[in-house]
Amino acid sequence: MLTSWIRSLRAKPIYDPSELRRFVSGEASYLAQRSTYEFSRNTLAWFGQHYFADQGFVDVFRKCRWESFGLVAIDMTFLAYARLAAAAATPTGDLSARAMALYGAVLREYPAPDHRPDGWADLEAKLAERLAAPDAPTDPAKLARPTAKAIFKTLPVYSQNKAGDFDVVLNAVHFGLVAYSDRLGRRVAAAAAARALLDGAPLDRDIVVPVT
Repeated sequence: MLTSWIRSLRAKPIYDPSELRRFVSGEASYLAQRSTYEFSRNTLAWFGQHYFADQGFVDVFRKCRWESFGLVAIDMTFLAYARLAAAAATPTGDLSARAMALYGAVLREYPAPDHRPDGWADLEAKLAERLAAPDAPTDPAKLARPTAKAIFKTLPVYSQNKAGDFDVVLNAVHFGLVAYSDRLGRRVAAAAAARALLDGAPLDRDIVVPVT
């Protein structure tokens, strides 16, 4: 963990839109996996080995994980937009359109999952609505609860204490978004990233992650 932290301090600031896409995508994938897989494993305990070998359960879990990825990526894209908008010296309308393009690039970095043959239009509409709202919260703590509620509905398994189950998911999403917001501030050069987005730099350039 210490090595990863030191490595992140030495990492080059992110301002290229394709690198920003990869950053948001990786963070959303990690938090979605952490808040669903760990919960399911811990809830199932020693039954987990059986259930994760069952194709029916795996299919339900896969849908849960993908939906969680899309939901978390809305929050992470919006937090990135808010930080970039605060640093940009241009109208936010132009930047919000590019934030939508960023979110779309995050979603389409992977093939559409089987349960979404028509894509992610409903979640893209959620982000568009939030970007258009003048009073949309930018505090990760305020974003966490509605996202956790949406994720909670998709989980493949619950214990007998569903209130406690929800608290586990809420805490995972809350902590994850706060940690992401902190990394966003340390890793992303907001003003430069905003300029690059507004200049129309591509969002879909392949990013090669160095092996260390």
